[in-house]
Amino acid sequence: MTALQHVGHELGVSVIITPKFHAELAGEGIEYSWGISKGVYRWKPLQSKKSKESFKMLVRECTSREILGIKTVRKPSRWARAYICAYYALYKSNC
Repeated sequence: MTALQHVGHELGVSVIITPKFHAELAGEGIEYSWGISKGVYRWKPLQSKKSKESFKMLVRECTSREILGIKTVRKPSRWARAYICAYYALYKSNC
């Protein structure tokens, strides 16, 4: 039991420690969506990243509905929920 869990136990609350920086536990797969956008951004030519205005347009393009459509966003969300369910099942089996 960690010090934080010990204090939580004394206060009558349960503290669940999850892996640090685990993208799947962040929520609805937002980390995956950012990864997709960053992948598209990296493939764009350097010239489109030079000026402030062209950079802004490129970022808008990489985060647009054309790149991050409903199907593209929902698939990673399913992955994230599957991870959350797996961690919850492991937690319940250890209680």
